[in-house]
Amino acid sequence: MLYLDISSRNDWSSTLPEGGNSFLYSSASLGFVYSELFNRSKLPEKGFSFGKLRVSYAGVGNEGEPYQLETTYQTVNNEGYGDSQFINRTVPNLGLVPELVKSFELGSDMKFFLNRLGIDVTYYNNRSFNQISNIPVSAASGYSSAIVNSGVINNSGVEIQVNSTPIERKNFRWNANLAYAKNKSEVQELGPNVESSILYEHWRLTIEARPNNPYGDIVGYGFLRDDNGNILVDGQGMGIKDQTPKVLGNFTPDFSLSLSQNFSYKNWTLSMLIHSQIGGDIFSGTNMYGNGYAGNFTESLEGRAEWYASEDARELAGVAMQDWTATGGYLLEGTYAAGSSIDGQDVSGQTNQTYINPFDYYERVSRWQDEIHEPFIYDASFIKLRELSIGYTVPESFYKKLKLRGLSLGVFGTNLWLIHSNVPNVDPESSLTNGNGQGYELYAYPNRRSLGMFLKVFI
Repeated sequence: MLYLDISSRNDWSSTLPEGGNSFLYSSASLGFVYSELFNRSKLPEKGFSFGKLRVSYAGVGNEGEPYQLETTYQTVNNEGYGDSQFINRTVPNLGLVPELVKSFELGSDMKFFLNRLGIDVTYYNNRSFNQISNIPVSAASGYSSAIVNSGVINNSGVEIQVNSTPIERKNFRWNANLAYAKNKSEVQELGPNVESSILYEHWRLTIEARPNNPYGDIVGYGFLRDDNGNILVDGQGMGIKDQTPKVLGNFTPDFSLSLSQNFSYKNWTLSMLIHSQIGGDIFSGTNMYGNGYAGNFTESLEGRAEWYASEDARELAGVAMQDWTATGGYLLEGTYAAGSSIDGQDVSGQTNQTYINPFDYYERVSRWQDEIHEPFIYDASFIKLRELSIGYTVPESFYKKLKLRGLSLGVFGTNLWLIHSNVPNVDPESSLTNGNGQGYELYAYPNRRSLGMFLKVFI
């Protein structure tokens, strides 16, 4: 009825300072099967089959990477002229201490109708202290970063699983499992006087950890906007760049939802898994390149035919470009900035009515060293058919002749169908790196689709 587990562990690490390289952490868990308290005459097992409450606490320590305690040398290849060695531009830390993660979990497991329906609910809270990280320092010091123990990151969330058997007959069975997960990640502290920690940087767009913000902010350049949030354009209808980097999104999704189903009929089985992610953002460098540098993606076609028709009409009329008001093209939704004028008239604050060449628009937002990242930030929500398999169990009358205990075979596939996505041209799960570069996609290959077959032999 009542179960208690307690454990403790001590580690000694060679990557921590001598005399401070020993760290102890412990964990404890308590389980209470409360269904055993119920009077079965008043609450029959057919209705409520099982109930368990669980609570746990755990502390986990993490050591640092090698060579973080002392100054080291960095080897640079000089392309045929030999190797050179330079002092590493990261300040070491002789007082490094281990990272510590404190975790708390509370949950309940309930089963009903002779285990035909099961509900598992979990709440968790993980708090990370003394994280070993690199923080930027002034270049005047001769270094670019320093290794420090800093930062407090809190992760909390809810996980819910519903397992059910809606139909169970002699020759047919249907199992359905629904899983929901929501995680909230908040950066509560960084190092002293550190406003942000850059997790990844490319094309002047960064993935950052910022105090009091969710972990994984996407920071880059956007359009200048008015007090109502409208994009400001100039008198030529072109969006104006905001020269101050700002948070354009965050890669952490709002929640994920998965549905797995299994159907069995006599000797046949059919299994499938549909997985979805709702929320979260992604910057797509592929879309910036495909639209801005090459104009190969269909999104860059918007307004193109209308612009060409307007240009044909202008040339036919024999009017110079500067004297012509375009009748079609790309129209950026926004308002004219203060001081904008058209044909000598002040249009400040009015809705943009000026068509521009789509080529000019995409060239501007993707201009090398002067990008505007905002148009290529997308909602990373998606729905996928993650897995599908069909199997057949060979009848006993056949495999007994082969002196086997069992025989089954089938086919399967993974990553079969992107049912829905808000990110054009690329897989929304693509990422430039497998680490902290989440939320940054660039030149990604399509995720691999796998098809195969299996044969299981029980001897």
